[in-house]
Amino acid sequence: MDKYGYVLKQNNNVEKKDKRYYEADLLLMTTLQLKEICRKEKIIQGVINPMDKEEIIRTILRFRGAEECYLIEKADEKGMKALERVFRETSLHEKHDRSLKCSSKIIAYEGTAIDIYDCLTLPYDEELKGTNALVVGGDMTVCAVLNVVQAGSRTDCLYLTKAAELSCRESDVKNYSLYCMGRRASELLYRIYNGRYELSVEYLEVYRIPLLDFEVKTPFLLSMPVAMDFGTSNTTAGVYLDNRYFERMGLHDGERGLRENDTNYAVFYDSSDDWQESILLPSVVGVLSVEAGQPEFLFGYDAIRLVNSSYIDEGFCVFYDIKRWIEDYEKQSANKKSSRNL
Repeated sequence: MDKYGYVLKQNNNVEKKDKRYYEADLLLMTTLQLKEICRKEKIIQGVINPMDKEEIIRTILRFRGAEECYLIEKADEKGMKALERVFRETSLHEKHDRSLKCSSKIIAYEGTAIDIYDCLTLPYDEELKGTNALVVGGDMTVCAVLNVVQAGSRTDCLYLTKAAELSCRESDVKNYSLYCMGRRASELLYRIYNGRYELSVEYLEVYRIPLLDFEVKTPFLLSMPVAMDFGTSNTTAGVYLDNRYFERMGLHDGERGLRENDTNYAVFYDSSDDWQESILLPSVVGVLSVEAGQPEFLFGYDAIRLVNSSYIDEGFCVFYDIKRWIEDYEKQSANKKSSRNL
């Protein structure tokens, strides 16, 4: 038998990126799962020392903790005024060590969110990920507060998003700019927005991207009704978009994935599976928390992610088969009519 042969030499020198953990995810794990992370990441203190759950979490965050993202997502009129004061009184130092570009025109709709499917992107930059960006007019009016986020593990671009409850406005001076900034400056603005209204800032490093225009529009009613298939396991929704819709929106056929004179389905992103695109939304509702008697709900993939990251003994609330909770439409209509007659 020939003793010579070929040996495959694998490249073991490939650098592996250290995994980082967020406190919100660690809080959903059990003590056993946390100890397994310590063993896997070779955090000796969390393996050999007797610790309770909170101590193990603090140990993991100390050695493998991810930087928390301080994103402005809740409406606060005082916070908006404080941000305007900062931009008018602070000396802004524009940095040019990064080549940043985005869409020259940004359109926002009142009462609606700007999300990943709006395709407002920036070149990927680790320093800008998880920061706040501001649309500012020529008179230093803060017109909109955006978030710079990453979609799953994608490293080709970052997305500009906005929470639905954050209001937008146009400026009297139509010389708009998009101001991006690093983590430290973004966190500082976050703290000013969320309570430290009178904090003064003398110097702020920013990246300025000129914009041709920024518009705030009012959503208009569709000429065709939206059809929804509310299934036992999944839900899907779609609408027929004719040429009048494209004319009113100023869109072209194929833009943003929309097809003219055809049925277009709502797009959802699976937050539990690296933000994969899908036209199906799980018919699942989860309860994230209850504060002051008001529950905070999670729907679809966000509820599934809560299930996957939680442990049954820790206690969480998720409801499946929501379709069976809804009565027949004709019965509900009859009940409403009878109650009105009474």
